[in-house]
Amino acid sequence: MIFQMLRFYLDKNQSHGQNDKFLEAFLLKLKLCRPQEDLSCWQLNYYSQKSAIVISQEVKNVKIIIRDKTDSGNDELLKSQREFVDETIKFYQQNLDRRERLIFIDLTNDIDEENVLAHLLIENKKMIEFLQWRPAIEIKEWVESCGKNLEDDNWFKSHLNNYIRELKIIKN
Repeated sequence: MIFQMLRFYLDKNQSHGQNDKFLEAFLLKLKLCRPQEDLSCWQLNYYSQKSAIVISQEVKNVKIIIRDKTDSGNDELLKSQREFVDETIKFYQQNLDRRERLIFIDLTNDIDEENVLAHLLIENKKMIEFLQWRPAIEIKEWVESCGKNLEDDNWFKSHLNNYIRELKIIKN
């Protein structure tokens, strides 16, 4: 549910009516844009079979891959995600130069300091970053920053506040 809502908020074409405000807050959190920057060049794709969201921008040479690892009991999904990462890294190494930036964000309930993927990315010596975001902390902070920009009487703000409450329950 958390991952599906994240995809909903990041997609400027969804029915939330906020255009790219949520995407802007997300990119600001990653320091990939400036406030009120035109975000029309950013593309969002969703790969349901791999539980992956890909956000890319060709002009800035940036690709962000968000993967849902909160349901770690699904071994088939984790295997599929691992293959997706391996394919992405291989493509990156063969086709892109050092100016490109690749960011992997794993949504996880537990931070894994010994993650093999993190070490693999560091060894490749490319501009690859590996982040782990917990729904109850990093995602909650991002959603709260999105809510600050909404009018108090906005019907969507109550929807957003419900999502924040759901994230707080995960933490507890």
